[in-house]
Amino acid sequence: MITEGGLDRFYDLKGKSTTRPVQNLAFEQHDYQWLLDLASNAEANEDPTARIEVGLDGASCAGCVWLIESLFTKQLGSLQILTDPASGRIDMSWERHRFDIMAFALTLQRFGYKLCPLDAKRAHAGGRDPLLNRLGLCAAFAMNSMAFTLPKYLGMPPDFMFASLFQLITAASATLAMAVGGSYFIRRAWQAFQLGVLHVDVPIALGLVFAFVGSMIGWLLGMESMLYFDFVAIFVFLMLGGRWLQEQVLRRNQRRLFEQDAVPKQVLVDGELVAISALAPGQAYEVKPGQIIPVASRILSKAALLGMEWIQGESDTREQSEGSVAASGAVYRGNEPLLLEARETWADSLLYRLTKSQSGSKGHPFLQRVLSIYLWVVLAIGLLGGTLWAWSTGDIARGLQVTLSIFVISCPCALGVAVPLADEFAASAARRLGVFVQRLSFWSRLRRVRQLLFDKTGTLTMDTPQLVNATALAALDDNATQQLATMAGSSTHPISKSLTEYLASKLGVHPLPHAHGVEEIPGQGMRYVDTQQQVWTLSKPRLADTTADVEFRCNDSLIAMFQFEDTLRDGAEREILNLEQSGLRSYLLSGDREAKVARLASTLGLSPDRWNARMTPDEKAIRVAELDHQDTLYVGDGANDSLAFDEAYATLTPAFDRNLLSDKADCYFVTRGFSFLTPMIQLAHRRHHVIQSVFGFAVLYNAAAIAVCLTGHMNPLLAAILMPLSSVATTAAVVLGFKGS
Repeated sequence: MITEGGLDRFYDLKGKSTTRPVQNLAFEQHDYQWLLDLASNAEANEDPTARIEVGLDGASCAGCVWLIESLFTKQLGSLQILTDPASGRIDMSWERHRFDIMAFALTLQRFGYKLCPLDAKRAHAGGRDPLLNRLGLCAAFAMNSMAFTLPKYLGMPPDFMFASLFQLITAASATLAMAVGGSYFIRRAWQAFQLGVLHVDVPIALGLVFAFVGSMIGWLLGMESMLYFDFVAIFVFLMLGGRWLQEQVLRRNQRRLFEQDAVPKQVLVDGELVAISALAPGQAYEVKPGQIIPVASRILSKAALLGMEWIQGESDTREQSEGSVAASGAVYRGNEPLLLEARETWADSLLYRLTKSQSGSKGHPFLQRVLSIYLWVVLAIGLLGGTLWAWSTGDIARGLQVTLSIFVISCPCALGVAVPLADEFAASAARRLGVFVQRLSFWSRLRRVRQLLFDKTGTLTMDTPQLVNATALAALDDNATQQLATMAGSSTHPISKSLTEYLASKLGVHPLPHAHGVEEIPGQGMRYVDTQQQVWTLSKPRLADTTADVEFRCNDSLIAMFQFEDTLRDGAEREILNLEQSGLRSYLLSGDREAKVARLASTLGLSPDRWNARMTPDEKAIRVAELDHQDTLYVGDGANDSLAFDEAYATLTPAFDRNLLSDKADCYFVTRGFSFLTPMIQLAHRRHHVIQSVFGFAVLYNAAAIAVCLTGHMNPLLAAILMPLSSVATTAAVVLGFKGS
């Protein structure tokens, strides 16, 4: 399309920068009613020109900007467009009633760009930036300071007629820089002090205060050697510049999360828009073509074509019939609105867990401890070194220089940015593998893992086994069928999910709404007392020699027995073999019958001492405790694995709707297979190596820098230049360390 449209200049402008692949975007159906409404409102007045501002996904370089603007100018009635890829916004205007906004949106989509509503978060991210305003002003103050200090460095005599005026302008520039930019760091340092913690801004704030106060004293007393006004203005500018760049990186990461978030903020309930956070179980609602289904829901329409990218981590489209359950995160691929019935709240859904803040938003306890110790040491050395110089030489200015140099050059900004950046790279690489890390400490523990313990049903096997003897289900009377549907629909167990889906799709029987009295006993089964006080149970067979997996009873009388067939997750056999070859041992712990567990263990190549069957939750926990030497990773999915999770060194669970272990697990995965395990372990080792390298560089650099400062040969202005260079070096080391991951 680029070549045929004569748009080849895109490649020249793009250069070596990478653009996001179009993938399925060109063929997806999206609801652009919001855009039509926005354009209609813009054309409602009598002005011959209409103008709107919208969000933009997919633009990443100058080539993208040129391509988007070229496509816009090809549209009839187009006037002007301004594209800002950094904030993800487009401002465009056109002639009233001559411009086809829908045609433009669809054209952009075919090229891999998508127009989206400019919501409050994106507007805030792309609006006025107070820190950037401070930075611009401080840049002017720094230039002013340098301009009027330079003559002195070039040999201007102290008795020059304008020398005092130049000094006054430099002092005024430094004062304004302190008021505009220095106050930013001083306020943050003071807030940290009030909370009783040391922050990375503390040495910056102290360095600025010491330099400014010392300069003021030197200026008033005529002590030329204590004048650091130029340093104050330049240092404020450099520090603000580094902080602004850091925040830009964080904002870019947030925008990427927003771009990936196609979850509808509202859905239609009885013809009115309702926030997804207000959805309640049992409530009917509609989603439009191209929208993501926010919560696990029963399909009320005749059929639905659903994309499973969010659920399985790979492209897969399947058709589901009326009455079956559509998973939270499935993308609706149909042409007409889909009617659904919510089975859970938004807060309980899988998609909520996938889209809420991940590890990048959480603190790093180890880093905080290291930085706290480091800052105390730097403060002590800086104050003691400066005091000793001033006392031994009688030169207060030289003592101040030593203190300032140590505070500035040893600022731990590099370490404070590099380690979280390494965590972000690791988390990003994990997300590409379909794994979401919930606890930062998981990385260091994963690196020590030598034993992997797997639950069977729903973990090593797919989360929904296939019902083998469907005739037993069809033979039930209506009452028994209804009670079974209610019991199975109240459980997250894979067998219950399989029964629920079969009953809904094949027999049209659904759980009773708002049923009470259903009790799930972890590792045992379900118990339900109906309104007639009859006791129904769905549990393991009492006979050990049966081939059935569960039995269905009423008042202790056997009604039916059901048999299921497990399907291994994609690549599980190959991945366990790879792990064994790399020195990791795998174990299978299951509550299922011995014959089924033995067959699966044989398929996976596990020896008899590596698997156990018919285990209760307590027995699983005891076995994990026996094996664990601070080196176990337990992979489980149900309530019967909860006690084992408590004993394991690290934990992992598959992500599916209403997973009881999602908050308890260190991380969870959305893929169909286990091919992520080996790369995740390698990623943990790579992260450790990168952080080790950063710590090593930081120790050597700061030791050498502080030693030079203590000799009295480090100028604070040179220290202000070297400090951000060290940040660049450590950041580059992190980027290179994760290159290709």
